[in-house]
Amino acid sequence: IRTLLKGFTALLIVLAIIVAWALTVNKPQQQSFQYYSLPKNIRTLQQNWTADIRQQMSHTSFGSQIIPLNWLLNLEHPYQSGRLIDPKLMQAFGFIPQQHATNNTYGLPLGFSVDVKNEALWAGLTCTACHTALVEYNEHQILIDGGAGQLNFAQFEQTLLRAVARTIQESERLEELSRAIPNIPIEMLKQQLTQWH
Repeated sequence: IRTLLKGFTALLIVLAIIVAWALTVNKPQQQSFQYYSLPKNIRTLQQNWTADIRQQMSHTSFGSQIIPLNWLLNLEHPYQSGRLIDPKLMQAFGFIPQQHATNNTYGLPLGFSVDVKNEALWAGLTCTACHTALVEYNEHQILIDGGAGQLNFAQFEQTLLRAVARTIQESERLEELSRAIPNIPIEMLKQQLTQWH
């Protein structure tokens, strides 16, 4: 019985160490934000998320790098007046508008992240772009984290490709983009757009 008691005591000590480690050492880094980018008119549900976790998940890069950020911010929409990134135009694809915040300094829609690639900033998507829903109920907009999003990525992708193609083909659009990105000669910019496309 003594051996059994020693074994049980050793097991309890190991379990206590594991629990202490899980509660202290193994905590993920959680940022605190002074400002949140979710517009005030959008309500959230109690889903066991803090506003800080929501903000961090919405804009923290997981490695997705779709397009150079300065292109995304300055490309003209291929079919409508204005920039592609205009919040109302992005809502047509199902993106949820966001405001500027610490980890969303460009005010990109929910689910966009910014990452560094070859010393340049690139825009990509996070899981929340596709897995966050915005529903309307009694004239209220309600955000559902982890819900099936209304994002039409195929339409966004085709529109983005068409915006780049028109910029390559139309000198006026290329010059406009070149003015917005002054550090790159126009011919080099055209070559980069062509390689990306």
